[in-house]
Amino acid sequence: PHRCLWSGHRQVDSIRLEFDPAIKQFYALVGATVYPERLGAQTVEEIQEYSGSSLEHPNGKLLAALIQQGLRAQLRIGNLLTGQLYVALAVFPDAKPVSFKMEVDPFIPTVKEKQKKKKRAAAR
Repeated sequence: PHRCLWSGHRQVDSIRLEFDPAIKQFYALVGATVYPERLGAQTVEEIQEYSGSSLEHPNGKLLAALIQQGLRAQLRIGNLLTGQLYVALAVFPDAKPVSFKMEVDPFIPTVKEKQKKKKRAAAR
């Protein structure tokens, strides 16, 4: 079980395909804008109080805490007919622990969608 975060409170601005020569694999670098103010005034105040910074330039403390709790990005099927996909931000409590370091382009770890769910969705 997992819960989705910020559904409808973010938008994808860009997607770039990058190559990591050290591990010889491609990965997608997704640029996104998050709108935490859409979560409500009280939540925004709590975020600012916890992170100790403005929402425009967060210091990574909040993101690090969420990742420690299991925040992961996951590519999901949005429409079986068109093949449209979307990136979900969700908390997976059983996710493997990872180290996180705030950078200009922070890396949010990912999890794969389970094959059983894909097969069930395709059967419907």
